[in-house]
Amino acid sequence: MKRMIELIITAEDNLKIVVNNRREFAIEYPELSMKDERCSLSDLLDDSGYIGNDWYAPIDIGLTEAPAISSGALYNDDESEAPDDYEKLWYYADYNVTSYLVKLLKEGQVIFTKHS
Repeated sequence: MKRMIELIITAEDNLKIVVNNRREFAIEYPELSMKDERCSLSDLLDDSGYIGNDWYAPIDIGLTEAPAISSGALYNDDESEAPDDYEKLWYYADYNVTSYLVKLLKEGQVIFTKHS
């Protein structure tokens, strides 16, 4: 089965999310716009097989509510359930202007910016 979305790290180290079939995407996820966009991102990653394979959709990345994707979990303590940090983190910088979900539906792709 083909994944609904693909994650592609660009030459600039940003993360491009690409929808493989926009029509199927709109049918499969009609309720996404009614959910918290950070939770919707987790659902998308999970349904496409990324969650559990060293990809994460952290909800709290500091003082912003920007949707974020991370990889390379880092733990300070062997007993920790949640990662303390990540090797790589990308966020949707325009979250307060436009929805990344709308961009995925209309354009079929969206860029998440690498956090430095």
